[in-house]
Amino acid sequence: HAYAVGSDTQRALVPVVSGRPLSATPHSRVEWPLVQDEADTLAERLGRVGYATGAVTSFTWLRRDRGFAQGFASFDESPFRGRHPERDSTGPAAVTAARALYARLAADPAPLFLWVHLFDAHRRYLAHDGIDFGKDQKGLYLGEVAFVDGRLGELVAMVAAGPRAGRTL
Repeated sequence: HAYAVGSDTQRALVPVVSGRPLSATPHSRVEWPLVQDEADTLAERLGRVGYATGAVTSFTWLRRDRGFAQGFASFDESPFRGRHPERDSTGPAAVTAARALYARLAADPAPLFLWVHLFDAHRRYLAHDGIDFGKDQKGLYLGEVAFVDGRLGELVAMVAAGPRAGRTL
């Protein structure tokens, strides 16, 4: 089972990177909280025990200057730099960036932690070739979820097929 750690995206993503409840993670009190320097993130903790760490983000609020890169040796914001995630699909760019980052990190024999954030199934639902659950809001939403699931499937298959599958989070 997977459960959201917050009632909305703004409150759910800080705990994703910290690995702790929002109330236990140093963060700012603005609408989109910033991860503060004194937070001990999951990536920092994994790095201290020998993991190679990397992240790819596809949403404008999950940036280095907002504290989300804290603890990641590599942090790629490129998927949302060329496209606006609320008007266009950033998933394919994020998966391409994640594949490249994974290849770089997998060259190191250390266990590997890669966090990939995909934004596509949000608000303005786009139609995707080969995916059709209908043209109403529910159908378009289901299409976006299927599209994101397909992108995640590509990443999982890539990791599973490689020699580092058992040493990758």
